[in-house]
Amino acid sequence: MEDDLKAKFRQAFAEMPAIRSAYLARLSYGEPAVYSVGLCIRSSVGMDHSLRQRLGQIFTDTFSRDQHLDILFIGDDQEQELKKVCRPFYEVA
Repeated sequence: MEDDLKAKFRQAFAEMPAIRSAYLARLSYGEPAVYSVGLCIRSSVGMDHSLRQRLGQIFTDTFSRDQHLDILFIGDDQEQELKKVCRPFYEVA
Protein backbone atom coordinates (compact mmCIF):
# COMPACT_ATOMS: atom_id res chain seq x y z
CA MET A 1 0.00 0.00 0.00
CA GLU A 2 2.94 2.30 0.60
CA ASP A 3 3.98 2.06 -3.05
CA ASP A 4 0.41 2.88 -4.11
CA LEU A 5 0.38 5.91 -1.83
CA LYS A 6 3.74 7.13 -3.15
CA ALA A 7 2.50 6.75 -6.74
CA LYS A 8 -0.58 8.84 -5.97
CA PHE A 9 1.55 11.50 -4.28
CA ARG A 10 3.99 11.52 -7.25
CA GLN A 11 1.08 12.10 -9.60
CA ALA A 12 -0.11 15.06 -7.53
CA PHE A 13 3.42 16.51 -7.26
CA ALA A 14 3.98 16.23 -11.03
CA GLU A 15 1.16 18.76 -11.51
CA MET A 16 2.86 21.25 -9.17
CA PRO A 17 6.19 22.63 -10.36
CA ALA A 18 6.89 24.18 -6.95
CA ILE A 19 7.39 20.76 -5.36
CA ARG A 20 11.09 19.93 -5.47
CA SER A 21 11.25 16.71 -3.41
CA ALA A 22 9.26 14.55 -1.02
CA TYR A 23 10.09 11.95 1.60
CA LEU A 24 8.14 9.50 3.73
CA ALA A 25 9.91 9.26 7.07
CA ARG A 26 9.38 8.01 10.59
CA LEU A 27 9.11 10.96 12.96
CA SER A 28 9.47 11.23 16.70
CA TYR A 29 8.44 14.29 18.68
CA GLY A 30 10.45 13.56 21.81
CA GLU A 31 8.94 10.27 22.96
CA PRO A 32 11.62 7.71 22.06
CA ALA A 33 9.21 4.77 21.68
CA VAL A 34 6.48 6.73 19.85
CA TYR A 35 6.77 7.29 16.11
CA SER A 36 4.48 8.63 13.43
CA VAL A 37 4.79 8.69 9.66
CA GLY A 38 5.54 12.02 8.08
CA LEU A 39 5.35 13.27 4.53
CA CYS A 40 8.16 15.80 4.28
CA ILE A 41 7.89 18.14 1.29
CA ARG A 42 10.47 20.56 -0.07
CA SER A 43 8.67 23.29 -2.01
CA SER A 44 10.00 26.44 -3.61
CA VAL A 45 6.98 28.36 -2.25
CA GLY A 46 6.88 26.96 1.29
CA MET A 47 3.71 25.80 2.99
CA ASP A 48 0.66 25.29 0.80
CA HIS A 49 -2.60 24.69 2.69
CA SER A 50 -4.56 23.54 -0.37
CA LEU A 51 -1.84 21.00 -1.20
CA ARG A 52 -1.83 19.79 2.40
CA GLN A 53 -5.59 19.26 2.21
CA ARG A 54 -5.33 17.43 -1.14
CA LEU A 55 -2.57 15.12 0.11
CA GLY A 56 -4.50 14.44 3.30
CA GLN A 57 -7.48 13.37 1.21
CA ILE A 58 -5.29 11.07 -0.89
CA PHE A 59 -4.01 9.50 2.32
CA THR A 60 -7.44 8.94 3.86
CA ASP A 61 -8.74 7.53 0.56
CA THR A 62 -5.87 5.01 0.62
CA PHE A 63 -5.85 4.15 4.34
CA SER A 64 -8.56 4.09 6.97
CA ARG A 65 -9.57 7.31 8.70
CA ASP A 66 -8.04 6.17 12.00
CA GLN A 67 -4.55 6.31 10.43
CA HIS A 68 -2.53 9.52 10.74
CA LEU A 69 -0.03 11.22 8.45
CA ASP A 70 1.92 14.31 9.43
CA ILE A 71 2.53 16.63 6.47
CA LEU A 72 5.52 18.93 6.87
CA PHE A 73 6.99 21.52 4.54
CA ILE A 74 10.74 21.55 5.04
CA GLY A 75 13.52 23.98 4.23
CA ASP A 76 16.97 23.38 2.74
CA ASP A 77 18.65 22.78 6.10
CA GLN A 78 15.99 20.30 7.19
CA GLU A 79 16.23 18.48 3.87
CA GLN A 80 20.00 18.11 4.25
CA GLU A 81 19.47 16.48 7.65
CA LEU A 82 16.71 14.25 6.29
CA LYS A 83 18.89 13.08 3.40
CA LYS A 84 21.29 11.58 5.96
CA VAL A 85 18.67 9.02 7.00
CA CYS A 86 16.16 8.83 4.14
CA ARG A 87 15.98 8.94 0.35
CA PRO A 88 13.34 10.99 -1.47
CA PHE A 89 10.60 9.08 -3.26
CA TYR A 90 9.99 12.15 -5.43
CA GLU A 91 12.65 14.54 -6.66
CA VAL A 92 12.89 17.04 -9.50
CA ALA A 93 16.31 17.01 -11.12
